[in-house]
Amino acid sequence: MIPRMEEKIMTFIEKIESILPEIDIETGIMYCGDDEELFEEVVGEFVEGEMTASIEKNFKNQNWKDYQIEVHAVKGTSLTIGAQKLHEEAADIEQSVKNGDVDFAMKHHRVFMEHYEDVLEGLKKCIE
Repeated sequence: MIPRMEEKIMTFIEKIESILPEIDIETGIMYCGDDEELFEEVVGEFVEGEMTASIEKNFKNQNWKDYQIEVHAVKGTSLTIGAQKLHEEAADIEQSVKNGDVDFAMKHHRVFMEHYEDVLEGLKKCIE
């Protein structure tokens, strides 16, 4: 008889550590007043507030004002959940557009969006 291994149920935090090790959970929880339940809610809101289609539309249409506003939103919310690299990428793009350097945004948009989409997909798996 083969002993049956019990399936370990992972906590939300353990899932993030496993699926998205780049997330600085301590930073995210700190921004949530050291409340893990609130952190989980904020992560859920980050996923629900996904702006990929709108950001892509504004980029394609070169609507730099709305593009900058949406990248700014990703910048802020990504820091709140501890996605510091995504935050930094968004900050660089936002600042370049703000300064009229759309060439920088054009050059870095694809990498930024792929990273944003990867973080969203990873977080969706953590929420499931």
